[in-house]
Amino acid sequence: MARVACSVATAALAEPLADGVAIAVRPDLAARHFTPGGKSPYDTVTWERRDVRIVGSDGAVVFEQAGVEVPSEWSANATSVLAKLYLRGRESGLRQMVERVVGTIAAWGVEDGYLEIACIGTGNRFESPEPAQRREQVDRVKRFVELAADVGCTRVRVFGNDMPQGVERDRVVGYVAESLRELGEHAEGHGVDVLLEMHGQFNYWGFARTAVELASHPRIGLVYNCDRRDLVAGSVAATYSQVRRLIRHVHLHGFTGSYPYPELFALLQRDGYDGYLSSEIEGTDGPTREQLFAMYAALFRAWAGQPFFPMPD
Repeated sequence: MARVACSVATAALAEPLADGVAIAVRPDLAARHFTPGGKSPYDTVTWERRDVRIVGSDGAVVFEQAGVEVPSEWSANATSVLAKLYLRGRESGLRQMVERVVGTIAAWGVEDGYLEIACIGTGNRFESPEPAQRREQVDRVKRFVELAADVGCTRVRVFGNDMPQGVERDRVVGYVAESLRELGEHAEGHGVDVLLEMHGQFNYWGFARTAVELASHPRIGLVYNCDRRDLVAGSVAATYSQVRRLIRHVHLHGFTGSYPYPELFALLQRDGYDGYLSSEIEGTDGPTREQLFAMYAALFRAWAGQPFFPMPD
Protein backbone atom coordinates (compact mmCIF):
# COMPACT_ATOMS: atom_id res chain seq x y z
CA MET A 1 0.00 0.00 0.00
CA ALA A 2 1.41 3.40 -0.95
CA ARG A 3 1.84 6.10 1.66
CA VAL A 4 1.29 9.85 1.50
CA ALA A 5 3.75 12.27 3.07
CA CYS A 6 4.85 15.89 2.95
CA SER A 7 8.20 16.60 1.34
CA VAL A 8 11.20 17.06 3.65
CA ALA A 9 13.87 19.49 2.52
CA THR A 10 17.50 18.83 3.37
CA ALA A 11 18.33 19.61 7.00
CA ALA A 12 20.83 18.46 9.56
CA LEU A 13 20.15 17.37 13.13
CA ALA A 14 22.02 19.63 15.48
CA GLU A 15 22.46 20.31 19.19
CA PRO A 16 22.44 22.44 21.24
CA LEU A 17 20.15 25.13 19.83
CA ALA A 18 20.58 28.74 20.85
CA ASP A 19 18.84 30.49 23.73
CA GLY A 20 18.75 27.43 25.97
CA VAL A 21 16.71 25.25 23.62
CA ALA A 22 18.28 21.84 23.04
CA ILE A 23 17.39 18.58 21.39
CA ALA A 24 19.09 15.45 22.71
CA VAL A 25 20.51 13.41 19.84
CA ARG A 26 21.82 9.91 20.50
CA PRO A 27 25.36 9.64 19.05
CA ASP A 28 24.63 6.13 17.81
CA LEU A 29 21.51 7.36 15.97
CA ALA A 30 22.59 10.58 14.29
CA ALA A 31 26.23 11.47 13.88
CA ARG A 32 27.26 14.96 12.82
CA HIS A 33 27.76 15.52 9.10
CA PHE A 34 27.62 19.26 8.46
CA THR A 35 28.94 20.96 11.59
CA PRO A 36 31.91 20.41 13.95
CA GLY A 37 31.30 19.08 17.45
CA GLY A 38 31.72 21.07 20.62
CA LYS A 39 29.85 24.22 19.61
CA SER A 40 26.52 25.41 18.32
CA PRO A 41 26.03 25.15 14.55
CA TYR A 42 24.96 28.80 14.68
CA ASP A 43 28.53 29.73 15.63
CA THR A 44 29.73 28.49 12.23
CA VAL A 45 27.66 31.18 10.46
CA THR A 46 28.38 34.90 10.14
CA TRP A 47 25.17 36.76 10.99
CA GLU A 48 23.90 40.26 10.29
CA ARG A 49 20.68 42.20 10.73
CA ARG A 50 18.83 43.79 7.82
CA ASP A 51 15.72 45.91 7.37
CA VAL A 52 13.18 44.41 4.97
CA ARG A 53 10.85 46.64 2.97
CA ILE A 54 8.69 45.28 0.12
CA VAL A 55 6.96 47.71 -2.22
CA GLY A 56 4.06 46.80 -4.51
CA SER A 57 3.67 47.71 -8.17
CA ASP A 58 1.77 50.87 -7.16
CA GLY A 59 4.63 52.05 -4.96
CA ALA A 60 2.85 51.33 -1.70
CA VAL A 61 4.67 49.47 1.08
CA VAL A 62 3.10 46.01 1.42
CA PHE A 63 5.46 44.65 4.08
CA GLU A 64 8.31 45.80 6.28
CA GLN A 65 10.24 44.48 9.25
CA ALA A 66 13.35 45.91 10.85
CA GLY A 67 16.34 43.99 12.17
CA VAL A 68 15.84 40.62 10.48
CA GLU A 69 18.79 38.37 11.37
CA VAL A 70 20.12 36.24 8.51
CA PRO A 71 23.46 34.75 7.34
CA SER A 72 25.59 37.51 5.80
CA GLU A 73 25.91 35.53 2.56
CA TRP A 74 22.13 35.58 1.94
CA SER A 75 20.70 37.65 -0.88
CA ALA A 76 18.26 40.48 -0.30
CA ASN A 77 15.53 38.41 -1.97
CA ALA A 78 16.11 35.44 0.36
CA THR A 79 15.90 37.78 3.35
CA SER A 80 12.60 39.24 2.11
CA VAL A 81 11.10 35.79 1.51
CA LEU A 82 12.07 34.64 5.01
CA ALA A 83 10.63 37.73 6.70
CA LYS A 84 7.37 37.87 4.77
CA LEU A 85 6.50 34.18 4.47
CA TYR A 86 8.22 32.20 7.21
CA LEU A 87 8.69 34.25 10.39
CA ARG A 88 5.91 33.93 12.97
CA GLY A 89 4.91 36.03 15.95
CA ARG A 90 7.89 37.78 17.50
CA GLU A 91 10.50 35.87 15.51
CA SER A 92 13.18 38.21 14.20
CA GLY A 93 15.44 35.95 12.16
CA LEU A 94 16.41 32.63 10.67
CA ARG A 95 17.72 30.93 13.80
CA GLN A 96 14.45 31.51 15.66
CA MET A 97 12.48 30.05 12.76
CA VAL A 98 14.80 27.02 12.63
CA GLU A 99 14.38 26.43 16.35
CA ARG A 100 10.59 26.55 16.04
CA VAL A 101 10.45 24.16 13.10
CA VAL A 102 13.04 21.69 14.40
CA GLY A 103 11.58 21.76 17.90
CA THR A 104 8.06 21.13 16.63
CA ILE A 105 9.05 18.25 14.37
CA ALA A 106 11.24 16.65 17.01
CA ALA A 107 8.46 16.90 19.60
CA TRP A 108 5.98 15.23 17.25
CA GLY A 109 8.34 12.38 16.58
CA VAL A 110 9.26 11.83 20.22
CA GLU A 111 5.79 12.22 21.70
CA ASP A 112 3.77 10.29 19.14
CA GLY A 113 6.35 7.86 17.80
CA TYR A 114 5.02 8.00 14.24
CA LEU A 115 7.58 10.23 12.56
CA GLU A 116 9.17 8.72 9.47
CA ILE A 117 11.31 10.55 6.93
CA ALA A 118 10.07 9.54 3.51
CA CYS A 119 12.85 11.10 1.44
CA ILE A 120 15.69 13.59 1.86
CA GLY A 121 15.33 16.01 -1.03
CA THR A 122 18.70 17.45 -1.98
CA GLY A 123 19.29 20.11 -4.61
CA ASN A 124 22.41 18.42 -5.93
CA ARG A 125 22.70 18.02 -9.70
CA PHE A 126 25.21 16.45 -12.07
CA GLU A 127 24.72 18.34 -15.35
CA SER A 128 28.00 20.27 -15.32
CA PRO A 129 30.58 19.23 -17.94
CA GLU A 130 33.31 20.16 -15.44
CA PRO A 131 34.50 17.04 -13.54
CA ALA A 132 35.52 19.11 -10.49
CA GLN A 133 32.00 20.51 -10.15
CA ARG A 134 30.43 17.07 -10.48
CA ARG A 135 32.90 15.72 -7.91
CA GLU A 136 31.79 18.38 -5.43
CA GLN A 137 28.14 17.45 -5.99
CA VAL A 138 28.75 13.71 -5.69
CA ASP A 139 30.75 14.09 -2.49
CA ARG A 140 28.02 16.20 -0.94
CA VAL A 141 25.33 13.66 -1.81
CA LYS A 142 27.45 10.96 -0.14
CA ARG A 143 27.14 12.94 3.09
CA PHE A 144 23.38 13.09 2.65
CA VAL A 145 23.32 9.32 2.10
CA GLU A 146 25.13 8.86 5.40
CA LEU A 147 22.75 11.29 7.10
CA ALA A 148 19.77 9.40 5.68
CA ALA A 149 21.08 6.15 7.07
CA ASP A 150 21.60 7.75 10.48
CA VAL A 151 17.98 8.96 10.72
CA GLY A 152 16.39 5.85 9.24
CA CYS A 153 15.50 7.34 5.84
CA THR A 154 15.92 5.05 2.84
CA ARG A 155 15.68 7.55 -0.03
CA VAL A 156 17.74 10.53 -1.19
CA ARG A 157 16.64 12.63 -4.17
CA VAL A 158 19.04 14.15 -6.72
CA PHE A 159 18.76 15.87 -10.11
CA GLY A 160 20.19 15.54 -13.59
CA ASN A 161 19.08 18.35 -14.27
CA ASP A 162 19.54 20.20 -17.56
CA MET A 163 21.47 19.93 -20.82
CA PRO A 164 24.32 22.50 -20.90
CA GLN A 165 24.69 24.39 -24.15
CA GLY A 166 27.38 23.07 -26.45
CA VAL A 167 27.54 19.63 -24.82
CA GLU A 168 26.21 16.56 -26.61
CA ARG A 169 23.19 15.17 -24.85
CA ASP A 170 24.47 11.59 -24.88
CA ARG A 171 27.59 12.79 -23.10
CA VAL A 172 25.54 14.58 -20.42
CA VAL A 173 23.41 11.49 -19.83
CA GLY A 174 26.59 9.42 -19.66
CA TYR A 175 28.34 11.43 -16.97
CA VAL A 176 25.11 11.80 -14.98
CA ALA A 177 24.93 7.99 -15.06
CA GLU A 178 28.55 7.75 -13.86
CA SER A 179 27.72 10.01 -10.91
CA LEU A 180 24.67 7.90 -10.08
CA ARG A 181 26.66 4.66 -10.27
CA GLU A 182 29.26 5.96 -7.82
CA LEU A 183 26.51 7.07 -5.47
CA GLY A 184 24.77 3.71 -5.76
CA GLU A 185 27.96 1.94 -4.75
CA HIS A 186 28.34 4.26 -1.76
CA ALA A 187 24.68 3.92 -0.78
CA GLU A 188 24.75 0.11 -0.97
CA GLY A 189 26.43 -0.21 2.40
CA HIS A 190 23.99 2.21 4.02
CA GLY A 191 20.71 0.68 2.83
CA VAL A 192 19.73 3.90 1.04
CA ASP A 193 18.38 4.44 -2.49
CA VAL A 194 19.59 7.41 -4.54
CA LEU A 195 16.74 8.54 -6.80
CA LEU A 196 17.01 10.74 -9.88
CA GLU A 197 14.03 13.09 -10.11
CA MET A 198 12.46 13.55 -13.54
CA HIS A 199 13.02 17.29 -13.39
CA GLY A 200 14.26 20.05 -15.68
CA GLN A 201 15.26 18.64 -19.06
CA PHE A 202 15.66 15.26 -17.40
CA ASN A 203 11.89 15.31 -17.08
CA TYR A 204 12.02 13.65 -20.51
CA TRP A 205 11.80 9.94 -19.81
CA GLY A 206 14.43 9.14 -22.44
CA PHE A 207 17.14 11.04 -20.55
CA ALA A 208 16.08 9.96 -17.05
CA ARG A 209 15.56 6.28 -17.85
CA THR A 210 18.77 6.00 -19.85
CA ALA A 211 20.83 7.56 -17.04
CA VAL A 212 19.42 5.11 -14.50
CA GLU A 213 19.86 2.14 -16.81
CA LEU A 214 23.46 3.12 -17.60
CA ALA A 215 24.17 3.49 -13.88
CA SER A 216 23.05 -0.13 -13.59
CA HIS A 217 22.94 -0.33 -9.81
CA PRO A 218 20.12 -1.70 -7.63
CA ARG A 219 20.29 1.36 -5.35
CA ILE A 220 19.51 3.77 -8.19
CA GLY A 221 15.95 4.57 -9.27
CA LEU A 222 13.61 7.41 -10.24
CA VAL A 223 11.37 9.99 -8.61
CA TYR A 224 8.31 10.44 -10.81
CA ASN A 225 7.57 14.18 -10.87
CA CYS A 226 3.92 14.53 -12.05
CA ASP A 227 4.74 17.16 -14.66
CA ARG A 228 2.18 18.22 -17.26
CA ARG A 229 4.87 17.74 -19.91
CA ASP A 230 4.37 14.00 -19.36
CA LEU A 231 0.88 14.12 -20.84
CA VAL A 232 0.17 12.73 -24.30
CA ALA A 233 -3.36 13.59 -25.45
CA GLY A 234 -4.19 14.36 -21.83
CA SER A 235 -3.00 10.97 -20.57
CA VAL A 236 0.01 10.07 -18.42
CA ALA A 237 0.02 6.43 -19.52
CA ALA A 238 2.53 6.68 -22.39
CA THR A 239 5.24 8.37 -20.30
CA TYR A 240 4.53 6.27 -17.21
CA SER A 241 4.90 3.05 -19.21
CA GLN A 242 8.47 3.99 -20.12
CA VAL A 243 9.67 4.32 -16.51
CA ARG A 244 7.17 2.32 -14.44
CA ARG A 245 9.65 -0.30 -13.20
CA LEU A 246 12.14 2.33 -12.03
CA ILE A 247 9.79 4.48 -9.91
CA ARG A 248 10.54 4.42 -6.16
CA HIS A 249 9.06 7.75 -5.10
CA VAL A 250 6.31 9.97 -6.49
CA HIS A 251 6.39 13.76 -6.29
CA LEU A 252 2.92 15.32 -6.42
CA HIS A 253 2.20 19.01 -6.88
CA GLY A 254 -0.81 21.19 -6.05
CA PHE A 255 -4.09 19.37 -6.67
CA THR A 256 -5.49 22.15 -8.81
CA GLY A 257 -6.18 22.14 -12.51
CA SER A 258 -6.49 19.06 -14.64
CA TYR A 259 -3.48 16.82 -14.00
CA PRO A 260 -4.84 13.22 -14.25
CA TYR A 261 -4.03 12.01 -10.74
CA PRO A 262 -6.78 9.34 -10.80
CA GLU A 263 -5.20 7.78 -13.89
CA LEU A 264 -1.71 7.89 -12.36
CA PHE A 265 -2.95 6.35 -9.11
CA ALA A 266 -4.68 3.54 -10.99
CA LEU A 267 -1.44 2.77 -12.84
CA LEU A 268 0.58 2.78 -9.62
CA GLN A 269 -1.92 0.49 -7.90
CA ARG A 270 -1.95 -1.88 -10.87
CA ASP A 271 1.84 -2.17 -10.59
CA GLY A 272 1.77 -2.73 -6.82
CA TYR A 273 3.57 0.51 -5.94
CA ASP A 274 4.21 0.55 -2.18
CA GLY A 275 6.35 3.67 -1.78
CA TYR A 276 5.55 7.22 -0.76
CA LEU A 277 3.71 9.98 -2.58
CA SER A 278 4.95 13.35 -1.34
CA SER A 279 3.29 16.68 -2.08
CA GLU A 280 4.72 20.09 -2.87
CA ILE A 281 2.17 22.87 -2.60
CA GLU A 282 3.49 26.05 -4.25
CA GLY A 283 2.36 29.65 -4.29
CA THR A 284 3.44 32.84 -2.57
CA ASP A 285 0.46 32.92 -0.26
CA GLY A 286 -0.22 29.19 -0.22
CA PRO A 287 -3.59 27.50 0.22
CA THR A 288 -5.79 28.23 3.20
CA ARG A 289 -6.18 25.58 5.87
CA GLU A 290 -9.54 24.59 4.43
CA GLN A 291 -8.17 24.38 0.87
CA LEU A 292 -5.26 22.21 1.99
CA PHE A 293 -7.54 19.70 3.69
CA ALA A 294 -9.80 19.71 0.63
CA MET A 295 -6.79 18.92 -1.57
CA TYR A 296 -5.78 15.96 0.56
CA ALA A 297 -9.36 14.74 0.72
CA ALA A 298 -9.48 14.82 -3.08
CA LEU A 299 -6.20 12.90 -3.25
CA PHE A 300 -7.41 10.13 -0.94
CA ARG A 301 -10.68 9.85 -2.85
CA ALA A 302 -8.75 9.43 -6.06
CA TRP A 303 -6.45 6.81 -4.53
CA ALA A 304 -9.50 4.89 -3.34
CA GLY A 305 -10.98 4.99 -6.85
CA GLN A 306 -13.73 7.39 -5.89
CA PRO A 307 -14.75 10.50 -7.91
CA PHE A 308 -11.99 13.12 -8.02
CA PHE A 309 -12.93 16.80 -7.95
CA PRO A 310 -9.79 18.93 -8.37
CA MET A 311 -9.58 22.39 -6.87
CA PRO A 312 -10.05 25.12 -9.52
CA ASP A 313 -6.95 27.05 -10.63
